[in-house]
Amino acid sequence: MAKGFELATGSHILLVDADLIGLNSDDLTALINPVVTGSTDISISLRRNAPRLWHWVGIDYISGERCMKASLVAPYLDQLQGLPKFGFEVWLNDLCIAQSARISVVLWDGVISPSKATKMGCLKGVLADFGMIGDLFRKETPWQLVKQIWKMEKLKTRTQ
Repeated sequence: MAKGFELATGSHILLVDADLIGLNSDDLTALINPVVTGSTDISISLRRNAPRLWHWVGIDYISGERCMKASLVAPYLDQLQGLPKFGFEVWLNDLCIAQSARISVVLWDGVISPSKATKMGCLKGVLADFGMIGDLFRKETPWQLVKQIWKMEKLKTRTQ
């Protein structure tokens, strides 16, 4: 990801997980438009199969699908090298909070992300989920993650 950001030359960055099911051009347009039109600084998807808690809270703080102004991350690219594998999203959330970036959450009702168990098998999938959680906790403590979600909720634009 660090190399991709480094090589990007446009004014905006679009991140999309490669294994999504049901994704279409309308979904991408819905994710891109709030940022390109200037009504928000970053948009984050909320997929149909995101955890129920994220739907209840109204934000998937570890979603891999985001569109943002490149200027949001450009000055901080040197920090990417030291992140744990699944620490990128919470790092990016910290940048959004520090910059008071306006966040738009885009509901993707028709899009799902296959579980790790589906992709890897039950045991390997569960171990991979634990590894992801471990990476999150290496970047932020559980209490810091709760505070991060709360702060992000305050930065959400109310147009969605």
